[in-house]
Amino acid sequence: MKRRTFLQGSLAASAAASLPRFAIAQPASVLKFIPGASLAILDPIANTSAPTRLHGFMVYDTLYGLDSNFAPQPQMAEGHEVSADGLDWTIKLRDGLFFHDGEPVRAKDVVASLNRWSKRDTFGKTLFSRTNELLAVDDKTVRFRLKRPFALLPAALGKVGSNIAVIMPERHASTDPSKAVTEVVGSGPFSFVAKDYSPGALIAYEKFKKYTPRSGGEVGFSSGPKNVHFDRVEWHVIPDGSTALAAIQSGEMDWWESPLPDFLPIVQGNPNMKIVPAGGQVMFLRLNHLYPPFNNPEIRRILLSCIDRKSIMQAVGGGGEWRDDIGLYLGSMKTDAGIKEAFRGRTDFDKIKSELAAAGYKGERMVMLVGSDTPRNLAASQVAESTFKKMGLNVDFQSLDWGTVSQRRASMEPPDKGGWACFFVGADSEYFLDPATNFLARANGREGWFGWPDSPRIEQLTEEWFNSTDVAAQKEIAAQIQLQAWKDVPYVPIGEVQAPGLARSNLQGFAPGFAKFWGVKRA
Repeated sequence: MKRRTFLQGSLAASAAASLPRFAIAQPASVLKFIPGASLAILDPIANTSAPTRLHGFMVYDTLYGLDSNFAPQPQMAEGHEVSADGLDWTIKLRDGLFFHDGEPVRAKDVVASLNRWSKRDTFGKTLFSRTNELLAVDDKTVRFRLKRPFALLPAALGKVGSNIAVIMPERHASTDPSKAVTEVVGSGPFSFVAKDYSPGALIAYEKFKKYTPRSGGEVGFSSGPKNVHFDRVEWHVIPDGSTALAAIQSGEMDWWESPLPDFLPIVQGNPNMKIVPAGGQVMFLRLNHLYPPFNNPEIRRILLSCIDRKSIMQAVGGGGEWRDDIGLYLGSMKTDAGIKEAFRGRTDFDKIKSELAAAGYKGERMVMLVGSDTPRNLAASQVAESTFKKMGLNVDFQSLDWGTVSQRRASMEPPDKGGWACFFVGADSEYFLDPATNFLARANGREGWFGWPDSPRIEQLTEEWFNSTDVAAQKEIAAQIQLQAWKDVPYVPIGEVQAPGLARSNLQGFAPGFAKFWGVKRA
């Protein structure tokens, strides 16, 4: 591939020459990080982008966290008690919880925050559909009174995927959940430095000195003690890969979240560099079900039959580890149901054009939002664009920065009024474990995630999965959900790529999964 040949040849030599002069190296108490994309939205309940999630876990905290096995563990909670009938959950807050403005975290803040979260998150909506009442018993105690037992309650409150259930002050949690909070006041291990915030360039955080880490336990995906070893963390947005690589090699940056796999061999054998193990990332195509052409289920199915997943993942994964055989789920609910029949990689384009016309396609403009500053999204979009055009689709390839894409995808307007038809993006593999975590497979219309698929059958099956307590029955229901998804096509799973980071060798203490800034320190 020409891209890899170029990288392995001239890139390493030329990158240093193009490197801009960053500020003089900071003291050891400053960690400089290159994120995969810029931070455009500061509210992790109002937005689901990966940078917003990383930001959310830095400045906010959650009642529960997930350990390395994805089991929920108390985090802000000291613990909980469940009534004999499973209907009352009483959760006590642990001591030492303060917001960044100095106010203690109170139960009323928790209640307001979870009420707001439940209006945005699909898992939260499921929990609250089973809740009669959530109340503050006293300043340190909250109680869920349920309509029916729901053993997944801690898992919902501790989820690490989209719309994390962060706790914010009541005055912020009273904000309309569809409108992002702009003043950042959390109770997490870092405070946001608003005066230094420059979208697309610099995002800065400072150690919150009043933060009391949870005692005991191991650091997991989001659980355990969050011990901070840096006074300041800076995110430097460097969209150009060669420039980012040179910054890491020179020591002007400490940690790069998501280098392209082709960059990693360049630094192998360099004693000053190390690979940061991380989880996988799933690439997927999201379709807008509100407007032509993808409001037509037959057109969505034709598209599904033509997607060349292997070619897309080759472009995304390069010489790294990747696979193109995934379905909806990657965890215990994984199933092969209908995959081969749905993804045929068709190339009989004359026939496909006739089928599209027969299905009602009239040449409507297909606005494709492309995050050109995120290499994996760009690579997937470029490969798919070629296939879409061969199919006869009228592709409008709109190259934007990811911050703009992450805001524009929320628009429900028609494509000719600022809306869109589709976009590619990646999400961490832990989003796709089962029907509880995979919000992309939900199909609850305008109440759902961007794209707003509407399938009563998928929702009915998902409800059955939540109500089942038998693992074998849940697996069968998950297979049925997947088969229905190939008919309704809420989204198109493309493949999974391993997405390690790159750091200076003097850093240690990296936690599993997505980038976390507690525990990391210089050797």
